[in-house]
Amino acid sequence: MGKVSAGSTTQATDYDQERNNTMDNSNFDICIAKLSESIFKQDKRWQYNTFLLYRFNSVGFGFYGTSYKDTADYLVEHATRIGQDFVVYPIMFLYRHYIELRLKEMLYLLQKLQNMQVNEYKEHNILKLWKKTIATLQNTSNGDYYRECSPIVFDTIRDRLEEFNKLDPRSLSFRYPTDFDNPEFAEERKTLFNLQQAKEVMGEIAKFLDGYTYGLDAFLEMKEEYEAAMRLEYGY
Repeated sequence: MGKVSAGSTTQATDYDQERNNTMDNSNFDICIAKLSESIFKQDKRWQYNTFLLYRFNSVGFGFYGTSYKDTADYLVEHATRIGQDFVVYPIMFLYRHYIELRLKEMLYLLQKLQNMQVNEYKEHNILKLWKKTIATLQNTSNGDYYRECSPIVFDTIRDRLEEFNKLDPRSLSFRYPTDFDNPEFAEERKTLFNLQQAKEVMGEIAKFLDGYTYGLDAFLEMKEEYEAAMRLEYGY
């Protein structure tokens, strides 16, 4: 065993003294007791409990997506009090992830409407997801809505998604301070913008995505009710 220098002993003593000054034994015991409890412990008071929903269907996608967007909206409203430069990263991640989930929900519904095998898309590039969604939509009977809707709506939505995609093509930029495959890329994306403006534009994007998704969900519900009635009536 190596010798402990006088300097090391003094440093250790100073550390112990500092620890004693900041946390007495009673506080330390309370800390350890709390750390011994599960993070996901239920409370006897039901109003303080929350519920996690894990479900791969349109309900799960919708629930997750709405929760991300609503949380982002709340943070924007309180950003000046918390610090805009501090909360911008979780806010923009939440908005971006809302878009990703809505697009995946639309693809899920479109696949179900066409009796296709439902694929759990692992793609995170929202521009690629948008193009896949539009292509799938055009090949369904519901494509009439796409053809009747003003092209400027779809083009404008795509433009906004392209803005997101330039800043965060793989859902990494708002979560990490660098791109692990291309560290220099982070230095190329310095953007000054108004958070309230972002919230307002996201609100308009949400009107479109939410409305379209609710419509597809209603079509799927009618389809499933019709098929159930046919099976009951004719046995197929």
